[in-house]
Amino acid sequence: RLAEEQRQAERATRRMSDMFAALSATNTAILRARGIDEMFRLVCDSVAKGGPSLGSAAIFLKEDGSAWLKPAAVAGGLADVSEKLPLSVDPKHRHGHGLHGPAFRDQTLHISYDVLSDPRTAPWISPGLAPHGCAAVPLIKNGESVGVMCFFFARTSGREDPGIKQLMMDIAE
Repeated sequence: RLAEEQRQAERATRRMSDMFAALSATNTAILRARGIDEMFRLVCDSVAKGGPSLGSAAIFLKEDGSAWLKPAAVAGGLADVSEKLPLSVDPKHRHGHGLHGPAFRDQTLHISYDVLSDPRTAPWISPGLAPHGCAAVPLIKNGESVGVMCFFFARTSGREDPGIKQLMMDIAE
């Protein structure tokens, strides 16, 4: 039991270290980017390369005059899957729930430590998808949601980690 607790603590420390590395790389990306599209790409790249705890990142922006989110930038191991996700912000639509819809509408972080067993993410689960967690963070401009940044991460303890949650919010900010 003690050994398992120690392993979990070590994993949490690694995740935190990976997130801090991603935050640092994100800050650098923001400073170096010459435009918004490049900034989004660099931010996703820095999260995806942030360490083994982080697998992928994607930024989705709301299409003008539509309830759909479209990918603005994706990077990492789940990039090909992320680009094809049907994501709506309409609460009446089947694809308007999950993590992204409430994150966009409520302007709050929504997280799942195991998307394969989370009923909120069921419409997007396909056979053969590797176990992972996901967090959706709203992108807010002038008080209004304009999109969502999704973090796809590998192993978790399944427990809430306030430090990781705050770092994800900091990266998306």
